[in-house]
Amino acid sequence: MAIYDLPLFLGALSLFETPTLHFPDDKKVVIFDAATKAKTTYYYSDPEIIGKIPEFNPNLPEKAVEFDLPQADIASLQQAARVYGVEDLCVQGFNGAYSVCVKDKKNDTSNVFSLPLRKVIFSDPSKTTEEDRNFDFTFKVENLKLIEGSYHVCISKKKIANFYSLTYSSLNYFIALEP
Repeated sequence: MAIYDLPLFLGALSLFETPTLHFPDDKKVVIFDAATKAKTTYYYSDPEIIGKIPEFNPNLPEKAVEFDLPQADIASLQQAARVYGVEDLCVQGFNGAYSVCVKDKKNDTSNVFSLPLRKVIFSDPSKTTEEDRNFDFTFKVENLKLIEGSYHVCISKKKIANFYSLTYSSLNYFIALEP
């Protein structure tokens, strides 16, 4: 099925406690919740708008850092981004201290909310340099439309990250970083 606006589709799924998806034809999916009897119909996008799906290699090249991001931390960061009205989520490492924060990178006096990173891993610790351990990766908060759950995050030096769900075994997101 062709989905033009993935955050909208995920938002539609989030309206249900236990969604059941029914695919009656090649134009729509009906989402139903047996417990609440709620129902919605979500229409697919015209495949011509989406274009051809490029080949994708799920193995991230040049992994920079990996860490766990619990659901409670994601919720706190998203709430802080709303409270402060900021758009940037930054994953930072400096002198052995690793954190994730929300702030406005364009404003040096921006309010900042940060949390420590958990279970930080470097691909090959014996070859990891001091420069590798000092990093600053940025996402737009609006791009982090994730199904609730905890994630293992792997960030590539090629400006892409993999969010692998620790809650749902086959749920995997690839999200571009900001330049």
